[in-house]
Amino acid sequence: MKLRSAEWFEGRDELGPQHRAALRALGWTPEFFRGKPVIGIANSWSELNSCNLGLRALAEAAKRGVIAAGGVPLEFNTISLSEELMKPRAMLYR
Repeated sequence: MKLRSAEWFEGRDELGPQHRAALRALGWTPEFFRGKPVIGIANSWSELNSCNLGLRALAEAAKRGVIAAGGVPLEFNTISLSEELMKPRAMLYR
């Protein structure tokens, strides 16, 4: 079965070498990704948002689960909404 992530990490089009060069600059080799699903983990953890303080540990647990299942977890950040810090209301962004 061809993985969707292989399109990005093993692509033979004009963007493939750019993608692989970006990975190598981060210390990742194409061989590491070959044949493994790449799973993105969005994390809105922030020291400024008390509601999301537990998400750092939760993301780490999710990453361990992806590794145990044979995948490659890649964590990325997303906006952290907080009623205390956003005016007029954080609900505007939800």
